[in-house]
Formats: sequence, structure tokens, C-alpha cells
Amino acid sequence: MSRKTFILALAMFCLIQTGTLAVSSLEAERMEPIILRYEQMESATPSLSVSGKAASYALSVTGNKNVTSISASLQLQKKVNGSFQNYGTAWTASSKTRTLYTSGTKTVDSGQTYRLKATITCYSSSGSSTETVYS
Repeated sequence: MSRKTFILALAMFCLIQTGTLAVSSLEAERMEPIILRYEQMESATPSLSVSGKAASYALSVTGNKNVTSISASLQLQKKVNGSFQNYGTAWTASSKTRTLYTSGTKTVDSGQTYRLKATITCYSSSGSSTETVYS
């Protein structure tokens, strides 16, 4: 085998091996599920829909079986210069059970990007746990 052929074969082998390792690690990452674990919440689903100058929001929270009450602070956020900033006054919702649902509308500036920030606290006899979720 000539020297040029040997170097070409060695280079091809190195490229193939590098590609195989890269694909294997990417596949391993993709196969691992993303699981959000909350200490006392089973689920929290915030949603926001904007149409013209009206923003319709909803928040649904379910605590685990030990939760006795839930409170939430909701804040509308507006995207300004690439980052979200609080927009308007925050408002609260609460429930004396392990589920909470609230919805409503807020007036916004049309043509802007918004999201809903919900800071949720679940209470049980063993204490409380607070999580923040976004729409």
C-alpha cells in the first residue's frame, strides 16, 4: 500500500469513528426523557392567548395527594428588547383544596409578545413548596 493511500485510509477511519461517537452520544441524550419534578405539584398548566388588545389567561394546578391548599401569584410579562419584563400589576388566586383553576382577561398593547408567569405555592401538613412556571 502506498503512503498516500495509507494516510487517506487512516484519515477516513478517524472521520468515521468521530462521527460514530458523536451520533452515539446524541442518541443517548435524546433517549433520556425530560421529567419535571415538583415537590408537591402533580401538574401546573399556565396558558395565555392574545387577540388584539385582550389577553386571555388560564392556570390549572393539581397538587399531590398530601396538598391541602394552593396559592398562586400571576404576572403578565411583556417582551422588551429581547427579554421579558413584568407588565401591569400582579394578581393572586387561591384554593382550599388540592386543585386550583383561575382564568380571566387583561388589557394589553396590541402587536406585542407576552407570557404568563405563575408562582405557585402548594401547602401540606409537612410544609410548603413553591415553583414558578411560564406559559
